[in-house]
Amino acid sequence: MDVSNKIALSITTFDPSATSGILADIKTLESLKVYGVGVTTATTYKAKNNTIGINWQPVSEISAQLIPLLDSYNIVSCKIGSIKNPETLIDILKLIRSYQPAVKIVWDPFFESQVGVEFCTSFNEDSLIEASKMLDLITPNPEELNKLESYSDLAKLSKQVSFLFQKPKKVKSDFIDILQTDTRAIEIGDAIIGSIQNNSSFLSTLITGFLAQGFNIEDSCKEANNFLRNKIQ
Repeated sequence: MDVSNKIALSITTFDPSATSGILADIKTLESLKVYGVGVTTATTYKAKNNTIGINWQPVSEISAQLIPLLDSYNIVSCKIGSIKNPETLIDILKLIRSYQPAVKIVWDPFFESQVGVEFCTSFNEDSLIEASKMLDLITPNPEELNKLESYSDLAKLSKQVSFLFQKPKKVKSDFIDILQTDTRAIEIGDAIIGSIQNNSSFLSTLITGFLAQGFNIEDSCKEANNFLRNKIQ
């Protein structure tokens, strides 16, 4: 595979079952003919959907993994998944921006696992706004969007970073994906909710892959939405 101009970085947990986390991300990126490199934020003890525990990496270990990649590769896009706290997120973002300021960064927030293990705790409005200034896109599922809105007003945050979220249709009970930028709300396409495990994570990885292929954020969201809907059908 020619890796000269289509490289994407995944920063998230290592899930031995490969149903989520860095292994799932790399497989998804390869399906788009994008070369994926990765940094682990934690190791989860998991089999399929049963999470037994998690061992978080300190920021120093995450940085030790990340710096050689930033030195060696021209990273086009990056997805950040599960992280321990906002301080870790902000430190990661500052490091990436200091090495490669042009990288398109997607954050797929994950606040709580299905077994009640908390992720990314202790956010407040100040830390969320600081992180948002270094991000290009946030892809929360409906529960995560509610969590984000409990920290800060979405209208205020969207002046710093774009959001892709699901909104109920006016006529039907279905949902539609909306890309909210600082100036407008763009209808991306029918949303897929509840059909695939870790759907928002899969969608954000697809978006990261299409960004690596050279699409802009709006077109990457549309391509990812089409890819996901075609996979379901």
